[in-house]
Amino acid sequence: MRRKYDDETRASAIARVLAGESVAAVAREMEVSRQNITNWMRRKNATSIVSLQKPMLLDRVGEYLDVNLTTMRNQAARMGERAWIEAQTTADLISAHDHLGRRLVAILDRLRPQPKPEERDNEQSPD
Repeated sequence: MRRKYDDETRASAIARVLAGESVAAVAREMEVSRQNITNWMRRKNATSIVSLQKPMLLDRVGEYLDVNLTTMRNQAARMGERAWIEAQTTADLISAHDHLGRRLVAILDRLRPQPKPEERDNEQSPD
């Protein structure tokens, strides 16, 4: 039997993916199939945060962005503490900064409008 998901579950899953989490991680944590999440995003044309139309989706994305950005701010502040820096290996410092940077880039990337599939198909590659 097909399982029904409420609007809140669908909105939360879409918001988490748009806020930078992987579809696989969200699916695993929410116990939803990856295909369901992909289908929900496709139906809502959720290619970027600015593509969202429904207030519930925008609210969920805003919540996840706020949590993620607050966490990143706290991590960045901790990374600036001399005692913390001195306690880390060079590899750990590189890894921490890399992880933080990738998360930030993923969130920022989802803030800009994405081209529609037909627009991407019409783009010409440089000669």
